[in-house]
Formats: sequence, structure tokens, C-alpha cells
Amino acid sequence: MPENYLLNHSELPFLQGGGEMGELIRAKDWSGNPLGDPANWPLALKQTVSMMLSTVFPVLICWGKDYIQLYNDAFRPINGLDKHPAAMGGSARDTYAEIWEKIGPMFVEVMNGKTVGFPDFMVVLERNGYAEECYFDFSYSPVKDEHGNISGVLVICVETTEKIMAIRSRELQQQNLRNVVRQAPVGMCIVKGTPLMVEEVNDLFLEIIGKKCDDFKVTPYWDVNVEAKAFYEPITDRVLATGEAYHANEHEIVMIRHGIEETVYVDFVYEPILNTQGTPEAIIIVAIDVSEKVTARMKIEEAAEEMQAINEEMTASNEELAAANEKLAVTNEELESANNELLVSEARFRNLIHQSPFAICVIRATDLVVNEVNDGYLQLVGKSRHQVENRKIWEAVSEAAEGYAAVFQQVIDTGVPFIAKEHEVVLIKNGVPENVFLDFVYEPVIETNGQVTSVMVVGIDVTEKVMARRNIEDVEERIRLAIDAAEIGTFDFDYQNGRLVYSERFARIFDIRLNASREEVISRYHPEDSHLSDEAHEQAKATGKIFFEARLIHTDKSIRWVRIQGNVYFDQAGKRRRTVGTILDITEYKRLQQQKDDFISIASHELKTPITSLKASLQLLERIKSNPQDRMSRLIEQCIRSMTKISGLVDDLLNVSKMNQGHMALNKKWFNVSKMFDDYCGYIKQDDSHELIFLGNRELEIFADEHRIGQVIINFVNNAVKYAPYSRKIYLSAEHSENIVRISVADNGPGIPPDKLPHLFDRYFRVDDSGGQISGLGLGLYICAEIVEKHGGKIGVESVQGKGSTFWFELPVVL
Repeated sequence: MPENYLLNHSELPFLQGGGEMGELIRAKDWSGNPLGDPANWPLALKQTVSMMLSTVFPVLICWGKDYIQLYNDAFRPINGLDKHPAAMGGSARDTYAEIWEKIGPMFVEVMNGKTVGFPDFMVVLERNGYAEECYFDFSYSPVKDEHGNISGVLVICVETTEKIMAIRSRELQQQNLRNVVRQAPVGMCIVKGTPLMVEEVNDLFLEIIGKKCDDFKVTPYWDVNVEAKAFYEPITDRVLATGEAYHANEHEIVMIRHGIEETVYVDFVYEPILNTQGTPEAIIIVAIDVSEKVTARMKIEEAAEEMQAINEEMTASNEELAAANEKLAVTNEELESANNELLVSEARFRNLIHQSPFAICVIRATDLVVNEVNDGYLQLVGKSRHQVENRKIWEAVSEAAEGYAAVFQQVIDTGVPFIAKEHEVVLIKNGVPENVFLDFVYEPVIETNGQVTSVMVVGIDVTEKVMARRNIEDVEERIRLAIDAAEIGTFDFDYQNGRLVYSERFARIFDIRLNASREEVISRYHPEDSHLSDEAHEQAKATGKIFFEARLIHTDKSIRWVRIQGNVYFDQAGKRRRTVGTILDITEYKRLQQQKDDFISIASHELKTPITSLKASLQLLERIKSNPQDRMSRLIEQCIRSMTKISGLVDDLLNVSKMNQGHMALNKKWFNVSKMFDDYCGYIKQDDSHELIFLGNRELEIFADEHRIGQVIINFVNNAVKYAPYSRKIYLSAEHSENIVRISVADNGPGIPPDKLPHLFDRYFRVDDSGGQISGLGLGLYICAEIVEKHGGKIGVESVQGKGSTFWFELPVVL
């Protein structure tokens, strides 16, 4: 690297300072980097780099579409040993490839103008040779250049990994402490807050003070334990203030236990619980009721005093013996009391297990033998008591060993509970394998020395809940499939925040992107229909229903008709809360409606003309019936033509009706194609207005319904006469190729516009839309197509404007 290059960088004002990273930026050769020479960097980048190098907070700059990185000394530890210094000047996509799937979309949002920020955001980084969970408070902000364009992403973050780990450790300690309280063979209670509230308390402590657990749920500690407040509240205040523990032995106190005033003697300790800053945040109270022991000792002391008064003259040896006996008696009393307390505690624990509404099983950690099991657990696993109790758990429930033996052993080894939600397990219940879903926990029972002595299994059968949820999900999936099949779009509009959520089909119908705003949706309405949405929502205030049809304008300028309907939901105050509805593209429906209206108009016109002519001819015949004239024959011919016209129109309608109902039967037989042309098109030859020219094999025969195929030929020929009146020659063709026969009718007329060709075989379609020049209902070619398809064939047309048209159909050859 040229020395003057480094010197030039060192002289740049915005690169001054910055410690190690400032030196690294100044020393780096940027000539081959997308950012180029720092002297030519954009002003916004220079200003942001200057700020980055001068701040003590971790800052990362990702510039341009490649997200080229620049960072300061405070940010460098976040990159660890694996990513630094290669990250400097490199693309963020490469540096953070392992998490780019998570943070990449955030960068895109920022480059689109959105600021993104999260507290305690977790990512898995490989920065010190291994993958580790890392937590950050961070914000991604857009950096704009002097023209207001977003050119980069500013990342400001503070790593909170140590804080999160400390919180987790603290929570684990607190949970272990609560477990100790619950399992302790002495009275224990944890109090915290101002005023002091009970956070955890066991049954022994409640028995000592003569209170119920429910008494402490919402009431401060000293408001419940009122008789102890005067003496003990100053002690708790001092422990919280100084962090020093307080111990007392055989303290005498008058307690109201279960409504009875009693004098109680207690050994107790007030031990402060420190937070992560080392200051007291709670107190754990350990108490032992030693009333029986103290009372017994007092009686012994009184007896001893009496004996001493009576036996003052006894020898020293007798006094020593008496003292030894006294000590032995006290010791025996203490042992008996402790043993009684242990027996009571064990009895309570067993009663709790057997009376619990949940399935519970206690398993010894050393040999995995079942110590205690309730009827709920036996019912859950489908076993009898002699099959489970005092047997090794994996012998009793062998079918679950493969999946859970290793997990169970891990709980014993680590002391960490295992919690399972909706696990699917195959249990052999009463000799029959059964799939069940269970919520259960392996809870370790930990002694004061930290040793796991047993594991308590608590479980519940949630099979019905899981199956019910799956049924609901199945119904929801069927509804979704039905909506997709019906091509219906859905939407949900929140009146309070204006948020509109909609489906992909909704977006396709409106021709918008998936995350478009409601304003963008409204902008798609045709200007003449843009008011309909607001009017429908206004009317829904009274009806609770939304329904309207409107036109949309797509980006390609095409017009689409839609039908929107929905239900409006109101809050308790009667205000609109949300609307849930559907949208359907009814463009094709509208087109068919228009075709129907056109057909009715055309049919009325087509039928009116021959009927009017027929009526006029009949009226004239009525007038001259008594005096026949020469024109009577012309009037009769006119009547016949009108009736023929009416009959043809009615036949077309009847044919369409039969096709719709599937009643069009085919009477297939072998016939000669050339002869069929002559039979069905002879009237054209008699008229002498057109010349029919047959091309192809005159010996060709086909197996089909001759009458129906004749209808198709007549329609083709009539169309050639009607639409190409100046094309005197009409060409009839019949060709046999492989397994098909192709028959066509061609003319040299004006041809058909290309935009009309795709619709020629549609029902009611007419090339001439005016209805004034060419007669007909627009059913002829539609009927032809149905006849050909009924034969298993294909139909089509080829046309060039100015050169003529060829209508053809193909039928399969029957061998």
C-alpha cells in the first residue's frame, strides 16, 4: 500500500480518532472495495462514520445494496474472534450468513424507510469458534444521503447476553428455592415487597402460625399474622435494611391458631435473599415449633428443682447421675419429636399424592423403583397397582422406556425438570395398545445437599383436547379449501386502527400487493363506483351487513366486476369494531348477464320480424279469401317462409335446451360424406346464387349421426352465404388422415376480426353486435360445437381478414 495513501486517509477529518477501529479504517486499502476511496465517500456516510468513531456505544454501519460494514471499538467484541477483522469492509450478508434469514428481511424494511428495534433480541452467532445464543438491545435505522434517498442502515446495539444469563440463573435459583420451601421438613416461608407479601409458604409453616394459604393470596403478611406483627415486623425491616440475618431460639409468642389463643415456642431464622446487585429483596423465614420440647424441658426442670430441694443432702454422684438422666431425657424427647414430625410430613405427602386429581407417581432415583403411585396414574397407564407399585418403572411401563428412559435419567443427573406438552405416546392399557396425548412433568425432589433422591411424575391425559383441536383445524382447512375452490377472497377490517388484513385471492382480484393499505385498495375502484364502499359501510351501521357490486381498474387498464359482502361486528357501546367479509370476481357473471340481455333483445327482434310478416300476410288472405287473386300464392309463400324462419329459431332454442339437459341423443350409422353434402346443401344449388365446390374423396364414409352432422354443414354453409354474400364460390372438403376425418367449409369473403375468433362458438355470440344487418340468435355455432363434441371430435375456424374464412371439424374414425 502506498504510504501517501495511508497518509491521505489519516488527514481526512471524519476519520480522526476512533481507537483501534479508526486506525483499521484509515489503514485499510479501500480501492478495491465497493465504497471506494474514503475521500470520495458520500457526505452522509462521512458524517455517520465520524459519529460512529466518536461514540462510546456499539455502532455498525451497513452501506449500500451490498451492506458494506464499518464499526467502532465498542462494536468489535460483538463480532468475536471469528468475524473480526474480516467483517470490516465486508458485506453483512457474508459476516452474518448464519442469521441472515432472520435479520435480512429487517435490513430490507429499513432500506424501505422503516426503523426496526427490539429489546433483548436473540440470535445464534458463530463468533468464537462455536454457535452461541446472544442477546441484544438494538435498533436498525435508515441513513439518508443529501438527496433524501436511503443509502444505508445504522445499527446501534448493546449486548445484553450477560444480563439475560444472569436473569435466567436468578430465576433458576428462585425456583430451586421454592422447591426447597415446598419440600422442607420444617416450616418455611418467603416474603417480599412493600408491604410484605407471601411468595411461597409450605404447610408446616402455616400449621405453626395457624393460618391458611388462601389468607395470604391478596393480603399482606402482617395483616394476616397480626398477633406477631408488633415483635417481628421491626426484625423484618432491619433484615431488609441491613442484609443481616436474625436468629432466635425457643422464642415465646402468643398465637391465635385456628381461632384458639396459644402460647407457642419457636426456633426461627430470618435470612435475607439478595438480588443480583447484592441488596436484600426478600426474606426466607425458617421456623420450627419446639413447644412440646420446651414444655417438656420446663416440666423436667421444675421436677428437678423439687428433687433438688428434697435431695439436697444426696451425694455428688447422685447429682451427676440425675443430670445425665436429665440430658438423656431431653435428647429422647427431641428425637421423638423430630421422628413424629417426619412421620406426619410423610403421611401428608402420601395423602397429597393419593388425593390429587392428577396422575402422580414417585420414583426412587437410586434404583428407579416406584415408591408411591395414585389411582390416577394407574388409570392413565392402564395398569393395576401390583403391576406398578414397588417395581422398576421401566419394567412396569416398558412401552415408554425407549422414548423417555434417557430423558428421565437426565433429570436425575442434572436436577432440571422435564416438561412435556401434548406428547403422543403409545401405552398398553389393559393389554391393548392405545395412542394417547399427555401433558406431564418429571420434577426432581432435591435434598438440601443438592442430591436428587427421587423424581415425581405428574401427568394428565389431554387426548380429547388434542383431538378436538385437530378436528377444529381440519374443519378450518376444509373451509379454506372451499374458499380457495370457489375463488373467493376474504378480508378483515378493523375500524379502530384502520388495519385491513386480506387473503392472497383478495390481492389478486384487486391487482394489489399483499401488504397494501386500505387506501391503495380503494384507489382500484372505478371513479364512478368509488363512493360505493363508503356508502355500504355507512348503511351497515344500521343493518350490520355490507353488500355492493363495483368495477375495478387493474394496472393493465382492464375492467373487472366484483361483489363484496360482509358482516359488521359491534362492541358493547354499539360502535363498529370490525368487518369480516368476502369478495368474488363476477366479471364473467356480468358478461353472461349482458349476453342474456342481448339474447332476449335479439330473440325478440328475430321472432318479431317473421311473426309480423306472417300476421300481415294472413290479414291480406283474410280480406281476399272471397275473391282469390294471383297474389294469393305469393302471400302463401310468404307465410311459409315466415313459418320456416320461426321454426328454425324455435329448433335452435329446443336444441340448446336438450343440450343443457343432456337429452341430445345420437343415432349413429355409416353414410357417405359427399352424398350428405348433396342432400343437405341442394337448396343452395337451386338458388343459383353461390357455387358449391366439393374437394376430397367422394367415396369417404363416416360412422356418425347423419342428421346432426348435416345440421353442422348447413350452419357452416348458411354462415358463408350470410357473412360472405359476394364470395360466389363455397368450398366443401372432406379428408381422411390417420385416425380422423376432417370436414371443412371455406369462403373468400371479408374474413372475421381476430378479437372475435375466440368467442365464435360461445352461446348467443354474434359477429355483428348491432342485430340489424344479420339475422339469427347467436346459437348456430354453439350448437355445432356441442354436436361435434358429443361425437368426441373437435371444431375450429381459421380466418384472415380480406381473404376469407374456413370452418372445420374433426371426427374420430371408427375402425
